[in-house]
Amino acid sequence: MEMVQQGLEILRTWRTLEVIAITLIIYLPDALSLWFLVKAVGLTLGFSDTLVLLGAAGLSTIVPSGPGFLGTLQFAYALATEFAGGARVLGIAAATLAQLCLLLPLALIAAGILGHGSGTALYTILARRQSDDGRAGQ
Repeated sequence: MEMVQQGLEILRTWRTLEVIAITLIIYLPDALSLWFLVKAVGLTLGFSDTLVLLGAAGLSTIVPSGPGFLGTLQFAYALATEFAGGARVLGIAAATLAQLCLLLPLALIAAGILGHGSGTALYTILARRQSDDGRAGQ
């Protein structure tokens, strides 16, 4: 019990306010983007329903799924919108919109950075392999 008490002492320091501020900086835009996506498909969520959607979307990423969380994200959005009193189809539409507007651009940018950063090394490896294949064929 003493260790728990000692661990909770951090809540009485200024460091806690820093953590709260950084958390708000990170999660507020994320929550707003999800709220705007759901609003775009015709469902207005309250604050608590938006937090439920944010939590469900976050938890859906730990379930094994296909690329881009295809399927699990739709399921999480469908359950969260149904919880908020909307139709499941609105949740599925919002999840698909999130994947197309939020996740796909990030994946394309990451692939571009990866391709650009490793392009020279990849070209060198492929050129060396091609020259080795040419020598082996002679």
